[in-house]
Amino acid sequence: MDSYLPTSGTFTPFSESKFALTPERKTALMFAGGAAVGAAQTILLKKYMDGNVPSWYPDLSAIGGFGKPSALIGMATGAAAIGVGLFFLKDPKIRNIAVSYGGSALAGGILSGAGLV
Repeated sequence: MDSYLPTSGTFTPFSESKFALTPERKTALMFAGGAAVGAAQTILLKKYMDGNVPSWYPDLSAIGGFGKPSALIGMATGAAAIGVGLFFLKDPKIRNIAVSYGGSALAGGILSGAGLV
């Protein structure tokens, strides 16, 4: 009847296997998720806003590439997320996500402004 269950050997539940989601792995996934969103933000802003600058966006051509929306928005949101994460968020899980997002968004904004992305 239950031919899909193992009939010999040792059965290890997923929660005890080497692929179990331990607290350390959860933390690593939170960092990776926050960093991925920050990196994706730079790519999406560069693709959809830099070539088609909205009318409400100010003319910041005096500061060169750092006046582009992808650079300016990336640096501003990245710095804000790091500041909020370090000084205002008490929950370590949310703090980890905010700081990892902020770091990659800030780095992406700087690289975009320098013309390296």
